[in-house]
Amino acid sequence: MARIPAREILNDIRSGMGDDELTEKYQLSMKGLKRVIDRLVERKAIGYWELYEKSPLYRKILDRLAARESPRTRVLRPVRVYHGETSQKGFLRDISNNGVRVAGIKANVGEVINLRFPLDEVDASEPVEFMAECRWAKVQGKRKKYVMCGFKITEISEKARIRFEELNALLRAEGRQPDLSLESVSHEWIAGEGDTTPVGETRPRKFSGRVDDVDILDVVQFLLLIGKTTVLRIVSRQGVESRLYLKEGRLVHADLGSLRGEAAFFECMNLVSGEFVLDPWCEPTDHTIRELGEFLLVEAARRRDES
Repeated sequence: MARIPAREILNDIRSGMGDDELTEKYQLSMKGLKRVIDRLVERKAIGYWELYEKSPLYRKILDRLAARESPRTRVLRPVRVYHGETSQKGFLRDISNNGVRVAGIKANVGEVINLRFPLDEVDASEPVEFMAECRWAKVQGKRKKYVMCGFKITEISEKARIRFEELNALLRAEGRQPDLSLESVSHEWIAGEGDTTPVGETRPRKFSGRVDDVDILDVVQFLLLIGKTTVLRIVSRQGVESRLYLKEGRLVHADLGSLRGEAAFFECMNLVSGEFVLDPWCEPTDHTIRELGEFLLVEAARRRDES
């Protein structure tokens, strides 16, 4: 194998360069790329959990090394998680029968904490609660940081175990859907007066709802998770209009009156009444938001609590 400059390939990986681009640039096969990644991790230059979000290749490597007893399910809807002893809250990112990966809840490696899932975003069942050990923790984000942690279940009641496995099965079934779209969201998110489409015409794929019927944070979270490219237009009951520009799973711009960027986003997330609709994508005049949408959601929830 030709000598690969470690610093250069690390910078390429962290900048988001994909598998095909890496193999082409460094003249590697997929097996060769795996060997390079293994060596980087062995030398502690980078961790697999940092690589997990980058590509299916990295996820396969991680699953192989972790030797999981059950498959990991990536969560495609907003599911909130609470630290039972503190006011911390986060979002479930993936789940297996043995544990979960959570964004937004801080824990030290080896620490055992109480995790609680209200599940009101999923169905009307009672919450699931259990004790879990933090197996790894990773700080992510460039300017503003947020934490991602992996937890393994250490203590759970028989009743909670049954409910937890039901939740895993439900989320796994959703993850297998080949064309997950906003039309599959629960009907509580959809506000309509009935289908008035003339006979013989195709009903347009439109999605709308009321802010006071659903938490607007959850709407944005869902759009980011499924990688939707759209403009989320929100009109408050007082007639103030704001727009969030989401492109392939990233929030790139927001405006509300004279506000732009993160300031507009946080103000928008404080709305308690009004209506929202998904408009066709149009390129904004500027990309004012560089931070990960996941962090901004956690930060918006934190600001709500403090206010």
